[in-house]
Amino acid sequence: YRWKAAAPKLMLETTMPLGKFMVMGTTGPDGRIDDEEQAAYSAPFPSDEFKAAARRFPELVPTPDSDPTGRPQSCEGENNAAAWEVFKSWHKPVLLAFSDGDSVMRGSDQIWLQHCPGTRDQQ
Repeated sequence: YRWKAAAPKLMLETTMPLGKFMVMGTTGPDGRIDDEEQAAYSAPFPSDEFKAAARRFPELVPTPDSDPTGRPQSCEGENNAAAWEVFKSWHKPVLLAFSDGDSVMRGSDQIWLQHCPGTRDQQ
């Protein structure tokens, strides 16, 4: 949850350093991200006006009530719950793409496998 605890401070910075933010939740093949990789994460955002989604994203990631940062749940909680009601009865095939190397979303596939019928029996 280190990334979520730091997100509010980073969101308030005049010039949001996306590369710096990504370092908190990502690691390269050697277990770290170097300066060149940090610059690559920042490259698609030539100025701060292009960073609205990046500023908002950390607050959209649902976390359990036991979230040690004490950050509130997403204001999109009602919409998230409504979407899950649809997915609970979704039987069309669903392709999941999660990684154990992702420090933010690691393990989220288990939620889908448990609640969304369309994720089952995929080869």
